[in-house]
Amino acid sequence: MRNRVRELFCSILSAVLVAGSVDTAILKTLADEGDSSDNQNTESTAETTEEPEKTENTIEAYTSSNTADVYRMYNPNSGEHFYTENYVERDILLRAGWDYEGIGWTAPLKNCNNAEPVYRVYNPNSGVHHYTMSGGEKAVLVSKGWHDEGVGWYSDSQKEVVLYRQYNPNSGLHNFTVNKNENDALARAGWQSEGTAWYGVNDPDLTITHPAAIYKQIDMSAVYDFNYYVNAYGDINKLYAHNDAGALKHFAECGLNEGRSGKASYDQAAYDAIKKKLHPKYPEAEAVFNAGLPRTLQNAFNYAMVPWVYRTVDHSLGTHYFAHLGYTQRTGNCFVMAGMFCELAKALGYNAIQCYGAVNVRGGLSTHSWVEIDGRVYDPDFQVEVGRNGFNIAYGQRGTLTYHKYGTMGE
Repeated sequence: MRNRVRELFCSILSAVLVAGSVDTAILKTLADEGDSSDNQNTESTAETTEEPEKTENTIEAYTSSNTADVYRMYNPNSGEHFYTENYVERDILLRAGWDYEGIGWTAPLKNCNNAEPVYRVYNPNSGVHHYTMSGGEKAVLVSKGWHDEGVGWYSDSQKEVVLYRQYNPNSGLHNFTVNKNENDALARAGWQSEGTAWYGVNDPDLTITHPAAIYKQIDMSAVYDFNYYVNAYGDINKLYAHNDAGALKHFAECGLNEGRSGKASYDQAAYDAIKKKLHPKYPEAEAVFNAGLPRTLQNAFNYAMVPWVYRTVDHSLGTHYFAHLGYTQRTGNCFVMAGMFCELAKALGYNAIQCYGAVNVRGGLSTHSWVEIDGRVYDPDFQVEVGRNGFNIAYGQRGTLTYHKYGTMGE
């Protein structure tokens, strides 16, 4: 019987990431070949083939153990793209309000196939990062006050996947992409195409090791798991099996509203709370509070008091029609003021109802609208036009209007 065994050992050194952490991947791969024997009952012999010593020309096959995903981030405020191998750094930026655009490319780890470093530098004045393989370019930037943040990742010496570099002469920002169409589109839009920046590798394993679970600064890990979501639904798997950014966005923007489960086991209260944050029932009212209005009923009432101008009094148009006029034009009549206050109060959790009817005036009745909360009257228009308190008053209270309620308005 003849027996042949082959062993292959590959050691990957530390990849230093500028977020302050060090990722170490040590690969031990054993390739065993089976044995074969002849049909004779003779004494067996063993033959061993030693692994040849590696040289500079030895090419290693790329695997998930000697490559790393590079995450692509976008700052919607500055327009900057940011790239990192460090998923912890990625999540810190997500919590700070950056958008996650998915895995930008796959990079070799240090010392694999003579990979070459890509340097990362930071401008403390503009807050912008830059990335380059050129030690000379890095030195020039550092001499001008940029901070040297070390090696961001490595470039493939085999030049498997091109990373294109573009420059925006107006903003001073750079963009890096594997997508030739994106490169060309930016060039047509006025960016300067600066050729090849460095090289990535063809992803040897499409499994996403650290999928994102933070969206719009909300940690959704309590109700969302990428692997569960893409495997639980055929349509999601078809679209996002290897796209954690796309799957997360779908769950946040669509899945929650469709009632889809994002995880095998989750707390329904947490699910509902995240859904409410991402999909408020009264988004324009929430936008008012998010812009800085203190979340109190009195502040909501004060906000709803706007300069009076004539508007329609057609109650069939519903509360939001009038509220929207108030949010956008900041003027209106009693229906507009009541509509705004009604939505703001509902966003705060009050059981507010917009009423329509009439009030007594000299010579008869005048069409009017106000808000009811727990049987009490809230009438911002009354306070604007008459100058008396219209907040939390009783029907029939002395010094107020005489209200004739005809009905309540739909949303």
